[in-house]
Amino acid sequence: IVKLLIENNADVNYQGPNDYTSLLLACEKDNAAIVKLLIKHKANVNCVKINGYTPLLIACEKGHIDIVKLLIENNADVNYQGPNGYTPLLLACQQGKDEIVKLLIENNADVNYKAPQNGATALMLACQSVNIGIVKLLIENNADVNYQLPQNGATVLMVACQKDHIDIVKLLIENNADVNYQ
Repeated sequence: IVKLLIENNADVNYQGPNDYTSLLLACEKDNAAIVKLLIKHKANVNCVKINGYTPLLIACEKGHIDIVKLLIENNADVNYQGPNGYTPLLLACQQGKDEIVKLLIENNADVNYKAPQNGATALMLACQSVNIGIVKLLIENNADVNYQLPQNGATVLMVACQKDHIDIVKLLIENNADVNYQ
């Protein structure tokens, strides 16, 4: 149907009910073939829904790795700040999407970006989601193990301790997290 509509000059960037474009909807529904077709016909990979979500944010949050790859290959902004100031990397860390985190880092996502609303970093969110694979990957890519939230002084190590995950706590300490940080 999408191909037929495009062949008959449908606007691939039209924002319809609920502020969706065809690309946003295809990303949400995990339809990589439609995403590819829409991009081929100049769909805007950085379009924004009224709620602040872009196709990449949706694909990252939902874990649609093939769509994430397509969007990045077509210049989607890997550091776009969506709702609450969260970037695709922060959402992928929060959702525990290891492969997507790796792909975003390989494509220059900022591993030390701080969300303006709550100060969250990718490493803090990975500790909160208790995902040691993502924690390792972020540390290997120079995530700040001694970052401290401005509003309450909580450190990455404190977050890991609160989650009672001994392996993450050990990993942070092995990578110079300050156990006496104040």
